[in-house]
Amino acid sequence: MAGDVEMAAANVVTLLVYAALGAVFLLLWVINWVGPFFGPRTQAVLEYLSITTHLDDFTRGIIDTRHLVYYVSFIAFGIVLAHQSVASHRWRA
Repeated sequence: MAGDVEMAAANVVTLLVYAALGAVFLLLWVINWVGPFFGPRTQAVLEYLSITTHLDDFTRGIIDTRHLVYYVSFIAFGIVLAHQSVASHRWRA
């Protein structure tokens, strides 16, 4: 019975983590829409953080190192999180 409660709690935590990640990616997708309401410096920062700004050049066949660094940093961050998760499970076992 205790195992079922732990499994349900783990599923709820997983749901919350994936919902938060989805919200972050959605925010990064639409963040440049609010850029015009702020100053030019803030607008430039929001445009840099936007996924669509970096994707536009790729869809036109333009490969820019700034865009590659942007996507590689997301990949590296995901790998670091996965490594930390695996290391955490090793210490618990």
